[in-house]
Amino acid sequence: MLRLFFLTIILIWISGFWNLSVAQGTVVEGFIRDGITKERLPFVNIQFKGTSIGTMSDTSGYYMIKTKTSVDSLVFSFLGYQTAAIKIEEDKINKRDIFLYSTDEMLEAVEVKAPEIDPAYYVLARILKHKDENDPKRLEYYQYELYNKIQMDLTNLTEKFQNRGLVKKLDMDHYVDSTQNGYILPIMLTETLSEYYFKKNPRQKKEVIKASRVTGVDNLQVGQFLGDMYFDVNVYDNYLKLFNKDFISPIANFGKAHYRYYMIDTVEVKNRNCFRIKFFPKHKGEPVFIGDMFIDTIDYAVVRIESALSPDININYINDIWVIQEYEKIDSMAWMLTREEVKAKFNIVRKSKLFGFQGFKTTTRSDFKFVDENPSNFMTLPDEVILNPDASDKGNEYWDKNRHVELSDKDEGIIQMTDSLENNKTYKFLKALGTAVYSGYWPVGPIEIGHFHRFVSFNQIEGWRFEGSLRTSNKFSKTFEISTYLAYGLNDQKFKFGVGARWKLSQKKRSMLAAYFRSDIEQLGQSPDSKALGSTLGTLLRTGPLTKLTYVNKVGLTFERDWFDGFITFNGFEWKEYIPTGASDYKKVDLHGNIVDVEKIQTTELFFQLRYGQGERFISGQFDRLSLGSKKPIISMKYTLSAKGFLGSDFTYHKFEIDLDHRPKIGILGRLRYNIYAGYILGDIPYPFQKVHEGNQSVYSQITAFNNMNFFEFVSNRYVGFNFEHHLMGLIWDRIPGLRKAKLRTVWAFKMVYGSLKKPDPRIMLLPNNIYTLEKLPYMEISVGIENILNFVRVDFVWRLTHLDKPGAVPFGVRFRFQVDF
Repeated sequence: MLRLFFLTIILIWISGFWNLSVAQGTVVEGFIRDGITKERLPFVNIQFKGTSIGTMSDTSGYYMIKTKTSVDSLVFSFLGYQTAAIKIEEDKINKRDIFLYSTDEMLEAVEVKAPEIDPAYYVLARILKHKDENDPKRLEYYQYELYNKIQMDLTNLTEKFQNRGLVKKLDMDHYVDSTQNGYILPIMLTETLSEYYFKKNPRQKKEVIKASRVTGVDNLQVGQFLGDMYFDVNVYDNYLKLFNKDFISPIANFGKAHYRYYMIDTVEVKNRNCFRIKFFPKHKGEPVFIGDMFIDTIDYAVVRIESALSPDININYINDIWVIQEYEKIDSMAWMLTREEVKAKFNIVRKSKLFGFQGFKTTTRSDFKFVDENPSNFMTLPDEVILNPDASDKGNEYWDKNRHVELSDKDEGIIQMTDSLENNKTYKFLKALGTAVYSGYWPVGPIEIGHFHRFVSFNQIEGWRFEGSLRTSNKFSKTFEISTYLAYGLNDQKFKFGVGARWKLSQKKRSMLAAYFRSDIEQLGQSPDSKALGSTLGTLLRTGPLTKLTYVNKVGLTFERDWFDGFITFNGFEWKEYIPTGASDYKKVDLHGNIVDVEKIQTTELFFQLRYGQGERFISGQFDRLSLGSKKPIISMKYTLSAKGFLGSDFTYHKFEIDLDHRPKIGILGRLRYNIYAGYILGDIPYPFQKVHEGNQSVYSQITAFNNMNFFEFVSNRYVGFNFEHHLMGLIWDRIPGLRKAKLRTVWAFKMVYGSLKKPDPRIMLLPNNIYTLEKLPYMEISVGIENILNFVRVDFVWRLTHLDKPGAVPFGVRFRFQVDF
């Protein structure tokens, strides 16, 4: 998906988006309203008569449809309303507002004279009363076959776009659809067929992906994300998670506090008599929906629900989302979701006319079973999602026979277009450019050249530093990777280099063996976030000179293994040698009581780490992966051993570390994340091998480091820490009328660490006067920030609460960071 995102950015730049215009043809636009109440109607179906060209009205009831095909009539249809048709003028802009009226064939309408309470609320009370018995999760066991189809399009294209620069060379004219709401280009299609299993006691969910096909995306192992585990929206839950945000269900237990409900009429849906109820937001800006639900008059179960996001919601990049779900009573015993359609429109700038994406998801479920036919071993398998080894090997014959919904002409076109683009030189160039932007490497056949984010940097020891890297690409191997880099500092006139290799030992279960050697200069006490920032950008954002640097030589071997759902081990060894430079001056007391220099220190460590995060999910490439977190706490424990004399080690010591990270659900109160960690080091070792608490000497905010702590300011051999961050989203700003449209969000955080340091043995190493301990008082800082500035900037105001008397202490600082969040 990242490649698609950056490719879109590049296409915008090439096309000169500031000068866009749309070819006219026949255009019809306006608003659709209820003929009696005059309320605007969302997601009304609209289609040119005699064609397959159609669209839907948006959440405000607005519609716009266009075509160059010869047409003379437009048809409007909506469940519970009479179908309407209008005559239109060809090759002109037709502005037409439409009024729809309830169907004459509806069942007896609900008639209440001057009600104090709308009858919808009486029905809602019965929905809540019967909610548990209608929720599929009440069942002891069920399974079904699931089919998912997802399509992504590039939207808001124009005729001028197709004729500009490099875009013309892509030769995509055959695949551009010019019939709906401007020009769109299909770019991705996925299909998944799976078996889904649910067991109540003990609570277990399993999904076996039998077949998966992804067209338009490479290098990302997305097959496991295309089933039901990652698109499971149950209207009976109080909160519905979409795009990592919690939305309040229209039938939440506390729904009346956030929705207004209106009884419209009674209609027949799938041979069931249903109450038709409209629901609207009660307050602007809340994470709720607008739409219609059709409730069975006997069971008070949801038969059909049509919903869209509230127009005033504080959300980025998403213009609209429409969700239609249909339920059926299976075998007279349970209401099950049988069909789901989702349509989402995305723009980098919300509600703009610039390029964007739109996605369509169609899901069908069939062959329901409520008796466990495999009671022996199947549900005891460790993984929730099981991707069959041959899932991606299924051919067209298999899909033609087993898919629930036939592919459209547009779907077939995506497959053909992708095949043709892979041989297009311009497309290859744009694809390589997108890869270079987000990864820092430019692909050239079986190798990749970089790292552009680290090409040039500056520090007080090396002066100007230049670095170049090479690594093998997936075209060389998808199971074996070699990487190397070479750097040179103009000031110290020394070469630095590194070489590494990674072997993926198993395709089914992640098993990774890695070996590396590096000889370089490092800033000890630098957080992983700070290292990932890159030397080039880090140089520009630095607030102070890097003087406490260390020459480091390392040799290591590691083995990473996924054993079952959420359980991962990291084992290995590392030999390392530290040579002080600059202000990092190592000294000790010799046998005669004299203070002498320590030229270097070295150790060899064996480490064993366990990590458990039930339900944790990752976005995976061939070698790297990114955690998407888990609903439950993620716990990590690590033990490190070093023995004097073992492979050149100068010291004997033991390290014990534990870490707990949790992101509990707090609904409309926003997002919460806290982290508790502790460590203990047993043995006499020099301070560089102790716990060097992570600082930040940059204006770029660090999540895992202390933003107002300097590098190498505090060390400990026993410590406990706590990080807390609360994203209030729009909870405050959305209630300020003049600022609501800015979509600003509030975040606040608190960080602390308390520790102590065993009195250093002067015969091993003296503790410098400018490095401190935390024995008397913990280090604490608090921050308040504004995020979502221009949709991707966060600014934090950080106060250091303790140890303000230390030389160089920063009592207050302003930090920023880039973050993309819906």
